[in-house]
Amino acid sequence: MKKVTERGCNRCLKPGRSQIRTTIATHTHRMRLRRLVGMILALAAGLTGMLMMPIPAADTVAYARVKRPKSSSKAIKRATRKFFESRAVVAIVHRGESKQDMDDYAIDAQWGVRAYPAVKYRYIEKKKSPDLLEIHLYIRYLSYTGTGSVKDLSPTGNRAKAYRRGVERFFSGRTVSDGTKTFKLKVVWHSYAYRTRDAMADAQVFYEVAFGSGCPVDGSGCGSYRWYHAHSAGPLYGGTLVIPDAKQIGYGRAPVTGAKYQAMAAHETGHLLGLDDAYACVVNGHTVDRMAENSETCCKVAGQWLNLMATPFARDTQLLVNDVEMMLESESDAADGGAFMQSYRSVKQAGADTRISDAITDHTDKAHAAAAR
Repeated sequence: MKKVTERGCNRCLKPGRSQIRTTIATHTHRMRLRRLVGMILALAAGLTGMLMMPIPAADTVAYARVKRPKSSSKAIKRATRKFFESRAVVAIVHRGESKQDMDDYAIDAQWGVRAYPAVKYRYIEKKKSPDLLEIHLYIRYLSYTGTGSVKDLSPTGNRAKAYRRGVERFFSGRTVSDGTKTFKLKVVWHSYAYRTRDAMADAQVFYEVAFGSGCPVDGSGCGSYRWYHAHSAGPLYGGTLVIPDAKQIGYGRAPVTGAKYQAMAAHETGHLLGLDDAYACVVNGHTVDRMAENSETCCKVAGQWLNLMATPFARDTQLLVNDVEMMLESESDAADGGAFMQSYRSVKQAGADTRISDAITDHTDKAHAAAAR
């Protein structure tokens, strides 16, 4: 029997940093001492690394030290497996089973149609480490010129790489937990440019990542779309994420760069995957609150409720388990012929009529309830 203790919050994780885990075996005093010394050395190395980190610049996104989920818990592992097995849109790989080629993977959609969506999910059960959820994204990279013509871009180009780095910063390489489920996230990329080489199905759907937005160089004729945005018809039909060039951006704004660019890429990709905007907006002169802030939908840091779709540029914003649940709910709803966009709060108002996602069980708005007291 092993007892595992870990550091930090059970909701969000610092990306790119390996988990600090101390395992104390019950066999002999010597083994206990040896493992304890290893823990002290690892912890000292981690603290040293933190002290050497530079202070983030104004246009960067920093991440807080937060709690590590107890991934070794057998009960949590069972609950995690049971959750993913209940999702018809997730390919399940149990321990010892071979992985299915996701290019061949399709889901059952309305009217008995086998659909090849632009995002596919594969759950891989692990013996000791946290189980893995792979997010397979099928992307076509495009470039629009000043005359409105379009051409395909190589997935190995700098712009395509920068976009992928942004998405991976939030969606990949981290372990997430909500106290009942714990799993690791990984993004797997599939490119339209390699569809023939990889023998993808003719019916395979792709999301478009469009650089240049199709607007004239002077920005005329772009209306309200002279900024980063995404529009989607759902995973079964695809959508487009638009990244305008600097000269095409309107409203007197400057292009986002660095970590803010990465946050923008992840936020807009969230729209493609079915996540609605959750920041407050003004409709017909009234401010509309689109987020039910609570411990299920947000990560609370220093008194601020954070979520990728509400506060993409804020410090410590992370992708949460509930966001992943909403993404899976989006794909299920799309397969059933329903509305795929998932909202974080029910709003009954002309121009902003939304219904909270079925993936959210806690509908309380603790941030505004506290403000009202």
